Amino acid sequence: GQLGVETQLHAYTNHETVADWVQGLEGSAAMREDLAGAEVVIVWLGYHNVLWDLWGETCEAVWPEPLRTCLVEATETMPADYNQLLGAIEALVPDEAVVMIGNQALGPPEILQWGDEPFWPELKAVAYDVWAEGIAAAAAAHGAILVDSALWLSGPEGNQILRQEYLASDGIHFTAAGYEALAELFLAADGL
Repeated sequence: GQLGVETQLHAYTNHETVADWVQGLEGSAAMREDLAGAEVVIVWLGYHNVLWDLWGETCEAVWPEPLRTCLVEATETMPADYNQLLGAIEALVPDEAVVMIGNQALGPPEILQWGDEPFWPELKAVAYDVWAEGIAAAAAAHGAILVDSALWLSGPEGNQILRQEYLASDGIHFTAAGYEALAELFLAADGL
């Protein structure tokens, strides 16, 4: 790669909740084997816990109710789930492995819809802040590096849209430049 180091990427993705990732790790011998030999582990998940409520798929996306109640229910176990997931990863990786976890953010569709509303801080608090705090606590408990990707993604108030060059046409996923910038953020957090 660019650093002159040969790397092998073992990426695992799905569109499930943090609790589903805990179960997935328990049920995947391949994932546990990859973790047992990993030098660097990056965990970046959580948005899918709230995504379908925010988009009106599983809850009427009307603030304050019923959306507030749906979001509280969607996020209530996330801090414990992050703790369990990072604990399982910590138990599997070699002692010298670097484990990093990013604190995603709410996405551009939510920011465009609600970011200028007076209730945005309250919506963000139940839709995101609770699990961001859970990530920070789990990272501290398990020696993982917390990467503040949310600041990069949506600014200090959580209501800024990422630069257009980093966003694919769907306004959610990244372009190649976006993935490269995100990778640089994680590399910098690891001191590289």
